[in-house]
Amino acid sequence: MQLRQAVRSSLQTDCKCHGVSGSCNIKTCWRALPRLSDIGERLKRKYYIATEVKMRQIGSKYQLMPANGKLSMYQKNDLIFVAKSPDYCLRDDRVGSPGTHGRLCNNTSTGTDSCDSMCCGRGYRTFTTETFSRCQCKYYWCCYVKCQVCRTWVNAYECN
Repeated sequence: MQLRQAVRSSLQTDCKCHGVSGSCNIKTCWRALPRLSDIGERLKRKYYIATEVKMRQIGSKYQLMPANGKLSMYQKNDLIFVAKSPDYCLRDDRVGSPGTHGRLCNNTSTGTDSCDSMCCGRGYRTFTTETFSRCQCKYYWCCYVKCQVCRTWVNAYECN
């Protein structure tokens, strides 16, 4: 299933009534897109149950068949793949994956930038780093803002 198909099959019909005092003399309906995050979640669920396939000759024709040898075919809307994805946790120059060693992560997040997710179970190190930011800004009439540069020390987290 491609993104385009996932979007099309997720369209929802929304309607609005027009009329005096809430009556529905005229009803207007349209197809509306779901939130992009909903489409992403749907594709992610399909990714996790995708079927590996191989090209097999059946008679004089070639056909994509499940690689596990079972005869149960995949469905039209299933995701299929012919090669396994690389392990993105590990560096693999052949496919251009830098891995996650040395990547900065967020130790308070529960999302994909979280240290638990990004560091692939290898843990992470905490270090203190110096940051500079604009502070104590003042607006001068008419036309400019003058700020100082403040130095602060913050904890940062890097995947092992």
